Amino acid sequence: MALSKDRYWEIDRHYYSKARAVLDEARNHLQKYNYDLCARRAQEAFELFLKMIFLLIEKEYPKVHDISNEIYKVHTFLKEFKFSDQRVAQIVLRNKTLGLWRNPSFYGDEKLKVSGIFGQNEARVALQYAEEMDSDCFRLKSEIIRRLS
Repeated sequence: MALSKDRYWEIDRHYYSKARAVLDEARNHLQKYNYDLCARRAQEAFELFLKMIFLLIEKEYPKVHDISNEIYKVHTFLKEFKFSDQRVAQIVLRNKTLGLWRNPSFYGDEKLKVSGIFGQNEARVALQYAEEMDSDCFRLKSEIIRRLS
């Protein structure tokens, strides 16, 4: 692994702390019954955690909306860090799901001019997906720091 300790700490400081702050915002929105905003912020946290995973395994984060193919391409690198095939498939599915929810969680249904279309169930699902990505990132971070020591 060519990742330096300095680069690791830079990624940790910039992305992990930001993703955790956004995840906390999502939790707060859920508690305040702001389900659309909870889903939106959870999606953003998920995306930041995913970007961090790419950076930690030293792969460039794609500049496209649907990054499913790119996740599959880094699958072998993730296996080195004990990401199972099932877990990678879940990440792909959850990334697609939250990607579909991104605009509606922010703008509502623009054709029907309806906002507030997310309920508690959707908000909890989005939050769960982001929290699981947080756990994945933490596990990956721990393994990388162990290897760097």
